[in-house]
Amino acid sequence: MLRSKAKSPSERKEPPTPKKPPIKEPKKVQKPIGGPPPKRATGDTFYFRAHGRNAKAWWNPKESWERYDYLYSRAEIKKHAERITTAVRTSGVKKAFAFYNNHARANAAANAIMLFQELGVRLKGMPPEAMLENFPDLVKEPKAFT
Repeated sequence: MLRSKAKSPSERKEPPTPKKPPIKEPKKVQKPIGGPPPKRATGDTFYFRAHGRNAKAWWNPKESWERYDYLYSRAEIKKHAERITTAVRTSGVKKAFAFYNNHARANAAANAIMLFQELGVRLKGMPPEAMLENFPDLVKEPKAFT
């Protein structure tokens, strides 16, 4: 009967550790957001979602909310509005939804108001005074009503 000799720890081969899928890290390089819209609709619903681009805190946040602590600029919001407008004009698109998930410090609400302004959608009411103080860029006449 043959017996195998026990291997010392230095001789043992450990199984390879499975690799984790990479997390999409926000980049500071400005590229088209989400790529160009499709030439034709692949469904009847368009869904746009923006999480924020806090590249500084993405990999090592002290708290998880810090990853999404980002306020999109008016120029970035204009690009979002252009993308959404192009998508809803695509044949076959019947509904469009836009979500901001950069929820820290009410950034998502501020960016949603800015998007409404860029799309020419009238707000049903004015934001609270405290919000206007924290986000002075909200005080802008919508382009459709100027």
